[in-house]
Amino acid sequence: MHKIERVMLDAGFSRDNFWLKPVAHPKWKLALLRSMGKKIPDLKIQDPSFDQVEIQLVSWCNRECTFCPSGTYPVPKLMMEWDVVERIVSQLEQIRFSGTVGLHLMSEPLLHTRFAEIVGEFRKRLPQVYLRAESNGDVLDRNMQTISTYFESGLNELLINCYDSVEQREGRNAALLEAVQNDSSLWYWNDRQRLPLMRRHKWRVIRLRDFYREDYYSLRNWAGHIDFQSDISEQLDFPLPISCPRPFERFHVNYLGQVLLCNNDWKYEAVIGDLMEQDLHEVWNAPLLTDHYRPRLLECNRDMTLCRTCDTGVPFGHNQPQLNPIGTRSFTRWDRIARWVSGETAAQAGEAGSGNV
Repeated sequence: MHKIERVMLDAGFSRDNFWLKPVAHPKWKLALLRSMGKKIPDLKIQDPSFDQVEIQLVSWCNRECTFCPSGTYPVPKLMMEWDVVERIVSQLEQIRFSGTVGLHLMSEPLLHTRFAEIVGEFRKRLPQVYLRAESNGDVLDRNMQTISTYFESGLNELLINCYDSVEQREGRNAALLEAVQNDSSLWYWNDRQRLPLMRRHKWRVIRLRDFYREDYYSLRNWAGHIDFQSDISEQLDFPLPISCPRPFERFHVNYLGQVLLCNNDWKYEAVIGDLMEQDLHEVWNAPLLTDHYRPRLLECNRDMTLCRTCDTGVPFGHNQPQLNPIGTRSFTRWDRIARWVSGETAAQAGEAGSGNV
């Protein structure tokens, strides 16, 4: 038994889980598993159905964190041009995309001076999508009340990470409580401790995540772009003999309109295609995917650029960022029903990231 298989079995994974044994499911079974809350990608080499799009609105982040490649490599500080935004929206519009759009790929999205306009363009032309963003919150610290503008434009979820201290978290929590008091349409998860009972494309959810700790967090190595942060990963031999769902289910677009293999490609080493010159369908079925990455990943072969040094899929350590409630809340019968309907458990309530965290 390979070390990684033993680690995953010890972590509670079954022998036939996707990472160790990727199996193509028929559409009816895929739909059934997804309806049960299972995260199973469409494992087709040619034209798999993706349900997530991640977009890099700016080329940089204003922070340089030890657990993140941001700031490790010199990059020009550039924002996505409007013609690139228009091209992405039009391509998604043509296929009537209704999945999740994340506006935070490898960057701090709120640094884009036209962030609210971009959100509004997506909402106007793709009314059924779930629009979300993750932020370090530094832009919002200047004026937390501006958060309403993003949601009025059509944003569905904003996850704010607190990287510095308990004091930073408490200050932001107080500002958010004031913001939701002034705007009753906002839904502050850390206060309510449950999600709204309505269609996701109508949500206006804010989440505050604790990301500070005196020692460290067990996170990913971002395909080898930073040192291992997990004790488990340091004990393994690379490349890992496991699969990966990202080339089957996610579409990653950088600020230039280039499509990347995944959200670990900080150096743009595996550019699949260019939406400014090709249509979406052509890029999603590019030879680099259909002849190279997807077939090999279905064979649990990661001996490829980026994948070769990546530890994504390894069970996390115990030290993880958390979405903590702001206080003890007594749950009514309707609160419990709401949690059951949304399929939310105490563990799932902390799930809000679409990246490596």
